[in-house]
Amino acid sequence: MGISGLLCLSELVVLFLAGLAGAGLAILQKRQKPGESSSPLAKWLKNGLVAVAVFCILTFAVFTFFAVRGSLQARAPMGGSGHTDETGLPASTPPVSLTTAQDYLAQGDYDFEQGGCEQAIADYTTAIELNPDFAEAYYNRAYTYMTIHNYAAALPDLDRAIQIRPDYVNALMNRGDIYNYYYQIDRKRAIADYDRVEQIGSQYTSATGHRAMAELYSGNLPGFLAGLFQGR
Repeated sequence: MGISGLLCLSELVVLFLAGLAGAGLAILQKRQKPGESSSPLAKWLKNGLVAVAVFCILTFAVFTFFAVRGSLQARAPMGGSGHTDETGLPASTPPVSLTTAQDYLAQGDYDFEQGGCEQAIADYTTAIELNPDFAEAYYNRAYTYMTIHNYAAALPDLDRAIQIRPDYVNALMNRGDIYNYYYQIDRKRAIADYDRVEQIGSQYTSATGHRAMAELYSGNLPGFLAGLFQGR
């Protein structure tokens, strides 16, 4: 179980204890006579419930931070100059010449690393024009769009990359994350993408954790707990 899982589990325990404290406070207030001041125990329970509320809010914020932070960083390698994103080896130098679709993919990776997202998008677009079935170019362009928070443009590229390569784990994970966290929120579609990643048996074990988040946001507590204890 990862850090976010431990945080959420601790929050569930605290919420359970808060429920007991709230029930005790309700009983004490019911027994309290009109005009009678609150007992020290009742005051302690009230303060405890306030502390629990603050703790839960902070824990949920941290939990969400870890989940979203891992979303992009875990799949950051772009791939170029002969190295696809699965190898984890980003491009470090531009290609010698710009002739083939692979050359433009490598140039896009280089421009992306230099902070030139708009130029990288143009490079990937040229690569796609030269090879309309270049899944890596669609994925890298989508990732670049995601980096600048243009999720509307990223989705069609991810769809196309997955259409070309149905087992494209990076694309499945990022599309799931868009539907789960960022744009056109659709938790069922996010869960479907995470499920596909798990079926493929990918190295990205974070799919289980993200699926648990989608279940939680959807109000499916049993599904969330199942994913929480399966996550690594």
